Amino acid sequence: MAIEKMRVADLVVDDFEKRIRTGKLKKGDKLPNEIEYARQLGISRLSLREGIQIMRAMGAVIQRPKLGTVVVCDNPDLWIRFPSTRNIMEEGLLSQLTDVRVLIESYMARLFAENAAESFIHSLREKADEQIELSEHLHGPEDYDRYVECDMEFHMIIANGSGNRYLAMIFSSVLQNIRAFAYETFYRHRDSVGRANDMHLNIYEALRRRDGDLAAALMTEHIKEATGYSLPGSEQQQ
Repeated sequence: MAIEKMRVADLVVDDFEKRIRTGKLKKGDKLPNEIEYARQLGISRLSLREGIQIMRAMGAVIQRPKLGTVVVCDNPDLWIRFPSTRNIMEEGLLSQLTDVRVLIESYMARLFAENAAESFIHSLREKADEQIELSEHLHGPEDYDRYVECDMEFHMIIANGSGNRYLAMIFSSVLQNIRAFAYETFYRHRDSVGRANDMHLNIYEALRRRDGDLAAALMTEHIKEATGYSLPGSEQQQ
């Protein structure tokens, strides 16, 4: 079940590309509304949104207020291709993704410590507390969806609080691949949930004290530890 979930966002993109190549969708067309599209694919709306976010990053669609998601490029050869979660595992790209995360997120942590307004510090603590609350009610896929989204939002607050908009934009793209592995990790390894909660609190505390070096070190430890759960041979926790 977790492996299937891990690939849902990729399957949304695959379905979209199939509709483009068969002529069912073309430039200027609007995608079905979220409820209908998710029903057609047999997935949750949150999973659908993850797929649409990838398609946005690819330059294939845009989202317009009161209109919905619209196709802006119907030539797949012109899309920006990000590694799919399948390819990351099958082609051994996980270590590369980890290296990129460490490079970007440790730097973001240092910038956050230097530049973030107090409102970002407050938001970070609220998000860490929300994540702990959600972790106490993990029973089914939708619960894990919400927990993962909260986890990603914690990291995105640090990106936005860094004060570097371009860095935040780059990290937002990387985040599309991180989500799938986060779900896989939390679903298969229940102990990883508690570890993520603890590490987020430690990172928050370092950032609250404006200790950029400590925050960067903790972020690096957090990322490498999370990656370890996804490596082949890691023991599954029921």
